[in-house]
Amino acid sequence: MGSGVGRETLLRLFEELNYISKRQPVTSREIAEHLRSVSEELAVSHRTVQRDLQLLSLAFPLDCELRGKTCYWHFMPGSKLELPAPRQDEAAARLMTGDLAAGWFPPWVGEMLAPMLGGAHEALRETGLGEWARRVRVLSRGPILKPPDLDPEVCRAVLRALAERRVLELNYQSRDAEDWQAYEAHPQALVVVDGVFYLVATLWSYTDLRHLALHRMDNARVTDRPGRRAEGFDLDRYISSEAAFSYPRADAPIRLVALFDPGAAFHLRERRLAEDQRLTAAKDGRIRLEATVADTEALRWWLLGFGDGVEVLAPEALRKELRATLERALRHYRRPRAFA
Repeated sequence: MGSGVGRETLLRLFEELNYISKRQPVTSREIAEHLRSVSEELAVSHRTVQRDLQLLSLAFPLDCELRGKTCYWHFMPGSKLELPAPRQDEAAARLMTGDLAAGWFPPWVGEMLAPMLGGAHEALRETGLGEWARRVRVLSRGPILKPPDLDPEVCRAVLRALAERRVLELNYQSRDAEDWQAYEAHPQALVVVDGVFYLVATLWSYTDLRHLALHRMDNARVTDRPGRRAEGFDLDRYISSEAAFSYPRADAPIRLVALFDPGAAFHLRERRLAEDQRLTAAKDGRIRLEATVADTEALRWWLLGFGDGVEVLAPEALRKELRATLERALRHYRRPRAFA
């Protein structure tokens, strides 16, 4: 493949190899249909796919089995699709990914990463980074909750429905419900929040987006029906501007003004809360913060986590709300200690 190969062509070739490795044996028409379901920019005719496969068979152990007049493509027996050995920096990055997966994700994610991590260990074995696994750790602040157990079959169905843009049928148990309900979901995206997997989807013919936790799913099945795309949906904009996973309390942002103890405010100099954040010294020695932020439940949890190290000055409604919350907490501690 020469330097003139474009981005779309490279993406298409990689997707073709990946699809064959998972679904072999497959025909060029099946691959063309898969490409069309993945992305419009990858969509080509089955004749173009045939030419791609002829080209790929020169560099990869691909073989064509004729059944009548139809050619079924597969990898030769004993062969598999392997990535080139990683460089040292790539290998180190892969191992950090493995550390994160072990701490945040369910076991099946680690199983998927195992081949990649094995190659990383081999690449580092003969270098100064050979003891990486014993010398580097990835930590998080605060107690780390164990991710909920996930059904591997549910996960595979969700990932396939998302990749192929298919309708997903499943049973779902809402957080406050005792009974399971049958859902017809049109997958739009997958989001991981603190180790919890959420499918962003529309249901049936509705257009509003819902968050479906994978650990509350059962009997997920990918159908042959094409999924419906949410009009104008952009995942990054949905997460950031709409604060979708921070539990928004209002659509409009608020201007937060708060006084932090110097120790509590120190990290805000290194990790900004907002682009327009301002930190100034207050007369009483505390640090005054001003920032435009989304009005969310997550903001309240963050502020309450500082305890007496922060005082909210504005908005007044937020100040009153946090004061009421802290007064209720104080009443708990003023009562004699209860024993269950």
